[in-house]
Amino acid sequence: MAITNNAAPGSQIRLLCMIDRVLNRRLGQAIPMADLIELLRPEMLPVSDGARKRLPAEVSFWAKEGLWKNESAGLSQQSPLSSERNLPARVLRTLIDSEKTTSLLTGTRGQPLLMCVTSMLAQDKYTIRGNTPLTKEAVPMAVGPMINNKLAGEGRRNLNFSNEAEPFLSYAYFLGFTEPYLNGWVMDPTRAIEGVLDNLSLTAAMPIQTFLSQLVELLPMLDGGAYRQQVEPMISADNWQPLEKHMISAALSQALLRLELTMQLVFTTRSDDLDAMVLQAPDGSLRRISTVSPGGARK
Repeated sequence: MAITNNAAPGSQIRLLCMIDRVLNRRLGQAIPMADLIELLRPEMLPVSDGARKRLPAEVSFWAKEGLWKNESAGLSQQSPLSSERNLPARVLRTLIDSEKTTSLLTGTRGQPLLMCVTSMLAQDKYTIRGNTPLTKEAVPMAVGPMINNKLAGEGRRNLNFSNEAEPFLSYAYFLGFTEPYLNGWVMDPTRAIEGVLDNLSLTAAMPIQTFLSQLVELLPMLDGGAYRQQVEPMISADNWQPLEKHMISAALSQALLRLELTMQLVFTTRSDDLDAMVLQAPDGSLRRISTVSPGGARK
């Protein structure tokens, strides 16, 4: 089962945060898995077989995914720089790296989450510009039917309401792809992008096309990325159309505008630039941008 199912290993974000916090506080000192489990869940606490198995399953899942070092001495943090603050970015990178060995369309661990996030980022409806909040009740219709199962190949490609909608929303927010809006959420990858900005070779007045090409190498679920190229041909949502040339999606536009407002990025426009890209503002207006530079907050 995928981590979008609340009964599956890897689906419990609170346990994930607790395990990671303990490993980080050990500052690289390895701990055997059995000792870690005993530390976090004393034997007297579990009251059912399900509760007894949940923590070991969570530890095993993320250890196998490579989130932590897993050596003969036990588990330890991957880097001295690992922290509670960068856990979402580390989890996202771990899931993306795992997809390189198991297909996005056929994987059954973290891949269905990545695919569903990709499909949601591709449509404008659940953005501030679209003015439609994504609620738990809306998830099955918003995410599931967007993907044509026959085109997707083997495997189920929708999310059910009872035990998948809430984990999907929780993970989408945890990884930085959504923000609260009215009675639900909107697709907004600002925080996910913030987690990779330091890994970009961003220079002053970098052409916007170059910036976006670097960005989607790290976040392939964004416009033009490898995930989008696989998922978009399968989208079957009513009234959905691929982006026009030079147009930036509403979700990515929202993120870029927020990064500008927080002075992390600076955009400029050249009137004669044929390669300029077009941002879609939440108020419906359009704005051409030619270059990207680091903002004052990143200097």
